[in-house]
Amino acid sequence: MPTFKVRHVGFLQQVAGVQEEEVEMPPAATVGDLLAVLRDRRGEDLAAAVLTRQGRLREAARVLVSNRNVNELQGLDTPLTGTEVSVLFGLWPVAGG
Repeated sequence: MPTFKVRHVGFLQQVAGVQEEEVEMPPAATVGDLLAVLRDRRGEDLAAAVLTRQGRLREAARVLVSNRNVNELQGLDTPLTGTEVSVLFGLWPVAGG
């Protein structure tokens, strides 16, 4: 099974209690599958920080797979590729004037 290095960045590092961890995932696993494993491993606080009650990514949360924002791909259905996943939480500037 492929192993992914998960980096918890910003606020999520405090919630997860670790900066990095390795997670083995089955082939064809998705970001949603990975977040379910992280919830089981790190607890509901991590899941609540990243996902809404409806199971969607929070606006302030970013999940990057191979340095690509999953919101620009297939969201939680994005297949895991490469070897690194970053889970970030923060406030980013909003475009506008």
